[in-house]
Amino acid sequence: MPDIDATILDAIQIPALWKPWFKEPETWASWCCFLKVLFGEPLSPAEQALFIECTGRRQPADQGYNEAWLICGRRSGKSFWH
Repeated sequence: MPDIDATILDAIQIPALWKPWFKEPETWASWCCFLKVLFGEPLSPAEQALFIECTGRRQPADQGYNEAWLICGRRSGKSFWH
């Protein structure tokens, strides 16, 4: 595998890495927003609105977070075999 300098969100778009598993990127928008918050990346206005809706907070931490606990139910993307 080539040496690639990429963020986790970049890796989702790189064919040699994870892109083959993300066939419908629009269905992963909420998870990408979560990853941006977790790693302290800037949010678009739509992502900011989603963050507020999901957390009740006005602003995520600028530096991201060191830990996250996820409770993932049905249709959350835990498995996506097509």
